[in-house]
Amino acid sequence: MNMEMVIRKKEQASILKVTGDVNIRTAPRLHDQTRKMTSAAPKRIIVDLSDVEYMDSSGVGVLVTSMKHANQANIPFGLASVNDRVHSILKLTRLTSIFQIFPDVPSAIEGLN
Repeated sequence: MNMEMVIRKKEQASILKVTGDVNIRTAPRLHDQTRKMTSAAPKRIIVDLSDVEYMDSSGVGVLVTSMKHANQANIPFGLASVNDRVHSILKLTRLTSIFQIFPDVPSAIEGLN
């Protein structure tokens, strides 16, 4: 499956909704999009992963890099609606303690700092 991305703004947050597979083929597009979002300097960045069906290590790497870039720009960065498959990858790689992970986008908007 391909990957699609949609950006929306809500309550001073830029929310990137990702749908489909994040893999070695699609991860560069995700990286480019998060870089553009960071350059726009929103109050916070939220990546909504509720409709991500598959993510490999390249996708995880892009999320880590995106978080680092946002942190360097003093922009809070969080993940929302992480499904069980993606959460297990983050847990396996011990990244659940690094990322701010929220059950849904409204929780991320409220709690991301």
